[in-house]
Amino acid sequence: SNPGDVLQLAAAAELYNRDWRYHKEERIWITRAPGIDPRMKTSTYEQGTYYYFDCQNWRKVAKEFHLEYDKLEERPHLPNLISLHFNPAQHG
Repeated sequence: SNPGDVLQLAAAAELYNRDWRYHKEERIWITRAPGIDPRMKTSTYEQGTYYYFDCQNWRKVAKEFHLEYDKLEERPHLPNLISLHFNPAQHG
């Protein structure tokens, strides 16, 4: 709900680390179905079976996609979180 919120960025980074990608046009998180290679793969897109996260029903749903790489969000960049950690020395 708050783009750029630190917790949202941390969640996005963790999803990215788990091989989920955010599709900018569809506005969904997507990942390849495990054990199923794309039917077609080029330097700009791939086609195959992917899971997307259905947030209405809180589950993964399999779907055939023609996935263009430029429609995927880049890896999230987390800000320096050191200043957000509690430092007891500062709170005497």
